[in-house]
Amino acid sequence: MAGLMQKKKVETAKKELGSELDSSHKANMREQIASFQSRLESYLAQHKSQINRDPSLRTQFYQMCREMGIDPLACEI
Repeated sequence: MAGLMQKKKVETAKKELGSELDSSHKANMREQIASFQSRLESYLAQHKSQINRDPSLRTQFYQMCREMGIDPLACEI
C-alpha cells in the first residue's frame, strides 16, 4: 500500500514539474518572439530603402514578417 502511495506522489510531482517547465518554456518563447519582432521592425526602419529597391530581399523580408505576425506596412517608420 505504501509503495502505491509513493508511486502516486512521484507521478504527481512529475506532472507538476512538467507543467512548470512547460510554462517556463512558453514564457521564454514569448520573450524571444517579442525580441525578434522588435529587431525586425528596427531592421525595417534602418534598411527601408534597400528593402524597397531589392525585390528579392523585399519578398524574403515580408515573408519573414508575415510568419512572425508583423505587418511591415503598419510599422511606423
